[in-house]
Amino acid sequence: QLIAGNDCSALLTKSGDIYVWGSNESGLLGSGSSKTNFTKPTKIQLLSGTVSWISCGCSHMAAVMSNGKVFVWGETQHGKLGIGSTDEEIIYTPTEVKEELNSKAVARVYCGYKHTLALTKSGLVFVWGEGFSGQLGLGVGTLQSDVPLHLEGLNDEEIVAAALGEEHTLLVDTLGRLYSFGDGKYGKLCASRISGFVNQMRP
Repeated sequence: QLIAGNDCSALLTKSGDIYVWGSNESGLLGSGSSKTNFTKPTKIQLLSGTVSWISCGCSHMAAVMSNGKVFVWGETQHGKLGIGSTDEEIIYTPTEVKEELNSKAVARVYCGYKHTLALTKSGLVFVWGEGFSGQLGLGVGTLQSDVPLHLEGLNDEEIVAAALGEEHTLLVDTLGRLYSFGDGKYGKLCASRISGFVNQMRP
């Protein structure tokens, strides 16, 4: 797997190792160090075990281990790391996301601009971070969370794919149905019931 972030890049090898390079200004490289730049691929040594999936947002990164656990690092702003309240602005060391994910086997994790989504092997969806435009899908009552929250209202179907934009989220279920929520500008939610610049707060 090969991913490109805002100012960094990462490679996941077949053996489950992550190599990163580029800017480490926001702790994106997960090296445990505040060293500014890595000009060549450098292995993340601080993850114990085999990595099965990686994702990179604008200023944070996440990895899923083969045992279904999720680790994150980077900027903590907006709660997008999902590790709860912290005084640290940047987490340089991969840190496990717990809370609601403790007993869940995660298959994929997706990083947006200010929010993050985890998809479990059983098709459940958990979200965290900023949701002021509705990108968390939790309604107007929960516009931000620094821990994972279960996203409901998906017709009891398993979710099999997801994609996160800057302020919107897309999901696909086992029946091939597309769910969209978040910032509604420019028609990017592909929802006929929404017109103009209306935000969709739930799937």
